[in-house]
Amino acid sequence: MSAETLETAEDEGPLTEGDPRQYARGGAVTPEEHESLADALCEISYVQDAEGQRDLLHCFPTRIRQEVNTGPAYRFALQLVSACARRRRFLHLTRWVLRRDGGSVQAQAFAEEAAARVREEEEQLLGPVLTRETGPEPETVRGDLAAVRQDLVLIPCEGETRDGYRAIRASHGSRGGDLPPPETLWDALVGLAELPAIQDPPPTARFCALVARVFPRLGCCDLLSRWGRADPAEALPPTPPENLPARLVVRVSRSRADRFDLESWTVLSRGRGDAPDFRAHWLDRDVASDEIGLRVGSRLDMMLEDSAAAHHRGTRVELVAPLDLIAEVRAERWQSGRTRGGRLLGAVTEVVYRAEDVLDRQRAEVRRVQERFAGRWSLLARERRGKVFDLFRTAELDERLIAKGLDDRTVIGLSVPGDLDQTFLSVMWAVRSGVPVIIWHSGSGARAVGDWLSPIQEEREVIVSSDDIENLPRDLLLSRSGRVSPSDSGYIEESFEIAVMYHDTLPVLPVSPPMSTDSIR
Repeated sequence: MSAETLETAEDEGPLTEGDPRQYARGGAVTPEEHESLADALCEISYVQDAEGQRDLLHCFPTRIRQEVNTGPAYRFALQLVSACARRRRFLHLTRWVLRRDGGSVQAQAFAEEAAARVREEEEQLLGPVLTRETGPEPETVRGDLAAVRQDLVLIPCEGETRDGYRAIRASHGSRGGDLPPPETLWDALVGLAELPAIQDPPPTARFCALVARVFPRLGCCDLLSRWGRADPAEALPPTPPENLPARLVVRVSRSRADRFDLESWTVLSRGRGDAPDFRAHWLDRDVASDEIGLRVGSRLDMMLEDSAAAHHRGTRVELVAPLDLIAEVRAERWQSGRTRGGRLLGAVTEVVYRAEDVLDRQRAEVRRVQERFAGRWSLLARERRGKVFDLFRTAELDERLIAKGLDDRTVIGLSVPGDLDQTFLSVMWAVRSGVPVIIWHSGSGARAVGDWLSPIQEEREVIVSSDDIENLPRDLLLSRSGRVSPSDSGYIEESFEIAVMYHDTLPVLPVSPPMSTDSIR
């Protein structure tokens, strides 16, 4: 029997409205897909021995276990992939693989290989459940599911939502569903869709209503409210543009030894209440390192000549460069460069740095990093506090333990004493793990970040409020410019020796940089 026959043997008969098959787009699993999935599964360490194979099989219902025999790794993997194709169980296989060994490169590679099939199965589960609320059109449901998935995969299932998920399952009154415990809200929603809808409202509707109530800021909140048959949650107003700084984004690249090209954009609201957008664009070529402050200050002056700058509170310069260049050229010196008026750049405006390595959303790994950034900011906004992992207090930790500590999603920042090039690996791991704020000290008298950022400490972690982190660029400016005195609570000592890499969720580079003669001056 061919792979195509295996895939469709259980699904004969005409399609009817609400039939799950109308949401399956990809068709049969081809022999080539079977082989590539089996190859990826074989790379996972525990699949290579009989005991590990048996452990994995025990995650599946009896009908799957009866179809797959333990033995040589490739034969086992091919049988399991074929069984999952017949029974539409790629979702389950992928979730259990990640549950057992989610931190390994091999498990992640398998999940990426199976991603398209997993999404099809998620649609097959959720589509029929939601058609009552959205109508029977599959394309409409797919678009709505994509919007919900985009938001919910970023939010861990914990606290009130975890308790709600468990209560819904416990009150369902029947067994059902064999996915592992959810890690994200999306996992939880898909898992509840497996339960038979024997009561009204069904489990998915109850969970959608709960999520809409707990997270009224989500972009998909209206959809969740509709699916949950609840009144739309009262949406909290977005941060008004006038509460954001007027931003000058400066992309720095090396042109030759100690000479740099600067590409700058202003990001301003066209009118009060409008979303900020990229406006003016400039190129400054072959700029000496000690002249960067002067050139950036000149562009800052030109930005302030734009009447749209009045729609914002304060100003911010964002210096964008590859991570290795930031470390190599001691980029923290740029904030101490003299502007045309003779003042230090960091005393004139907020200054933050961004790693260009994590800005290209066309790369899948970059999209994942940006999702992690957003997830940590979202968690900070909900909990109103987070952690800063301070390397000043971790001299005895090896690199593996530091990397493990940075994987904690409640860690919003990393504090690095000394130069970035001395701690490059730790900074790189932090950025790739989605830690959005890196604080480093360039002075000889570097102190633990907890000495000035927050009085609450737990071992190596500094507990900070969301205000501590969100206002950090502004607070540094206040101290650098002398607007607060050493006796004030917000004063940051030796503030010019502190630099901040700050990856918030605001857009950094335009999709297509304006290159016309009208926009380049």
